Amino acid sequence: MPQVDGARGKLDDQVTTGADGRAEIEVPPGIATTLYVNPVQRGANASAHRDLEAFTAGEQRELVIELGTQEDAHFFARVTSHETHAPIAGADIGAVRPRS
Repeated sequence: MPQVDGARGKLDDQVTTGADGRAEIEVPPGIATTLYVNPVQRGANASAHRDLEAFTAGEQRELVIELGTQEDAHFFARVTSHETHAPIAGADIGAVRPRS
């Protein structure tokens, strides 16, 4: 996927949102596509994708993708026995930052 300078591109280009958080991608009519958003290097802690139905000629859509930007990601864990798959009560679970 070619990286394009600026916030405007066409199908199969990778663009960068502008200061207002917007980007524009031109998609030919009749082609279903998937929109990917990956701001990992831009201060968010999530990415997203959205499948889009084919556009009709001249159609425009505005999509809003909201991503977490704080330490707001949550995970849930269930500790079970490898052999019996029974739950194990009292297990300590934590999350740590990777060592650099």
